[in-house]
Amino acid sequence: MSDLDIRWIHGAPDCAFSTDPPLQVYAFDKDTYILRQSKCLHFEAPFLYLLFGTDRALLLDTGAGAPPDRGPLPVRNVVQGIIDQWQAIHQRPALELVVAHTHGHDDHVAGDDQFHDQPHTTLVPPGVAEVQGFFGFQGWPEETASFDLGDRELTLIPGPGHLDDHIAVYDPRTRLMLSGDTLYPGFLYVTDRRAYRQSVARPPAPVARMSQSIARADCRARARAEAAARIAPAPMNRAATLHCATTPATA
Repeated sequence: MSDLDIRWIHGAPDCAFSTDPPLQVYAFDKDTYILRQSKCLHFEAPFLYLLFGTDRALLLDTGAGAPPDRGPLPVRNVVQGIIDQWQAIHQRPALELVVAHTHGHDDHVAGDDQFHDQPHTTLVPPGVAEVQGFFGFQGWPEETASFDLGDRELTLIPGPGHLDDHIAVYDPRTRLMLSGDTLYPGFLYVTDRRAYRQSVARPPAPVARMSQSIARADCRARARAEAAARIAPAPMNRAATLHCATTPATA
């Protein structure tokens, strides 16, 4: 996330005097929010993700909790505040919230209890059977599953190894791959080495196909704009030129 226009809060010299928020909120765009838990509350400082579609929102992970003397991590209040604001702006009062996880380790599920009794909310419990059943995986872990938020279809990719119920989420709109604890720079441990090797070696064909679809749409839009303006195509790199040359302008 080094390319994002934000400076993440990394804790404080003395957390007893820290005035940093328990959850730092970053709007990646108007429908995509990244939350980062303060290191003063937990050394893991995990990231949480809130994605909006026209019918529902997806909260991916609920944080790592907080020390008893600091009270519970206010993940529900912070998330609900973002949802309230989004609903007011988009005038969509009936919005379902789905709370799911990249995997079931404690630092990703600690805030689950806060959502058990929340209206218009579905909490997907961790565990392979639960994840398969809710999202409709047919051939775990080789096959992916789709989850539509409403005009925003996500691809869920099984990634057991770090933990058996691990998934990654690919969003073609933003081209973000939310990989959880499967891929990141730094020390990573796995519970099943064979499964992990297979997960990271498995070609992410659905991701590649979606990226190609986006590229084709970009090429078509570009060709139409150039035809309307009656201008010569602008220079492009060789790969883009070869790809766009196979894309009909009127498709």
